[in-house]
Amino acid sequence: MRTSAPFEDVVGLPVGGLTAYNMLRRAGLSPGERVAVVGATGNVGVFAVQLAKLFGAYIVAVTRRADKFASVLKGLGADEVLTPHEASRAGGFDVVVDPVGAGTWELSFSMLARGGRYVTAGALTE
Repeated sequence: MRTSAPFEDVVGLPVGGLTAYNMLRRAGLSPGERVAVVGATGNVGVFAVQLAKLFGAYIVAVTRRADKFASVLKGLGADEVLTPHEASRAGGFDVVVDPVGAGTWELSFSMLARGGRYVTAGALTE
């Protein structure tokens, strides 16, 4: 599976989709890797779940609203949906995608496996 697409394949994506795509591409995502998507119910997070599934990853969607959106996120490609508290105990992720920023850095870094990769789109929270 290729991890980058020609411009023509992604040009129609909105900014949230392009942001998620670039985050996953920068992370060097490979098929079969475990990926945690923090803020999975946000714009970039929803796209990250879908695109990571297309890349062939095992996806854990992390959201404070896991009880409300678990079925939706699983329908979009998430293999598991966890609250931040549950995710902090899961750990061992090859890649943590964090479009939220400073407010979730501690959580995100606690979930990384040794040698794991962290990607963010900036600091949207304090």
